[in-house]
Amino acid sequence: MVSRKILPQPSPELQNRPADARRSAGRCFHFRSLAVLGLLNGLLRCGLIYVALAGAVSRGSIGAGLGYMVLFGLGTLPMMLAASLSGKLFPPELRRKLNGAIPLGVCLLATLLILRGMALGITYVSPDLNAGPPSCCVPAP
Repeated sequence: MVSRKILPQPSPELQNRPADARRSAGRCFHFRSLAVLGLLNGLLRCGLIYVALAGAVSRGSIGAGLGYMVLFGLGTLPMMLAASLSGKLFPPELRRKLNGAIPLGVCLLATLLILRGMALGITYVSPDLNAGPPSCCVPAP
């Protein structure tokens, strides 16, 4: 005969802690602490941020670079907001399948980028960079 251990139930104080923490979270975060978290979030590595920073540095002045980064941030805001809000639109089973497809998509994109870098002369996939401009872009004589 297999004996089963019955786990003791947590006390009501422990059960209410997550709800209490959620309620108090809204009170303890002030604008100042959220601003600091936002600034620290900017230190996270992201390839597109580095490309945008390179573009901002190439602007030539601090004001132009600042404007470039502000416009970059405003341009990414709608997509980031849509991505964060759309998570609940899809059922969990579909989300698991999509998470499983992400590595395949990354591998396909990596293969495409490697092929493009090889300049094999394959139209739209790996154009030959030494052949000059494509015929569609050459002005008529």
